Amino acid sequence: MARIIRTFTVERSLAEVFDGIADFSTAEQWDPGVRSSRPGADGPRVGVGATWDLNVLMGAGIGLDFTYTTTSYDRPERVVHATDTWFAHGEDVVTVAGTDGAVEVTWDASFAFKGPGAWFDGLLQKSFEGVVDRGARGLENWLRAGGNGHRPE
Repeated sequence: MARIIRTFTVERSLAEVFDGIADFSTAEQWDPGVRSSRPGADGPRVGVGATWDLNVLMGAGIGLDFTYTTTSYDRPERVVHATDTWFAHGEDVVTVAGTDGAVEVTWDASFAFKGPGAWFDGLLQKSFEGVVDRGARGLENWLRAGGNGHRPE
């Protein structure tokens, strides 16, 4: 299993930062590795049970489809998005803390291949670091530029 933790601080409100992260359809706006991110056909737009269909660039121009589901949602402090396919499991645990104007975001991402693919987990760590670094930098820049997601009703 590959696991990466990245932390950064932005000058925004807790609610704005959390809402931008909790609505995973925003991923294509800030993560250069996500070709597209669309809300799932059924269920809530945000909150536990919300789903998103992502097409993720896996190298050499190849995109793979993943469905992510929000498995934990504690606004405005913590959200977990997870994917589980026949070949891999991934989980993104995001915590938001601090005060309005000084919000610390911690992104704890893990990804593991299943079955015979598990033999490649040792090789996965280094490439996964690059993917998460680019995504975290993109998210930080997007939030600083005013990006935000779906606002709860």
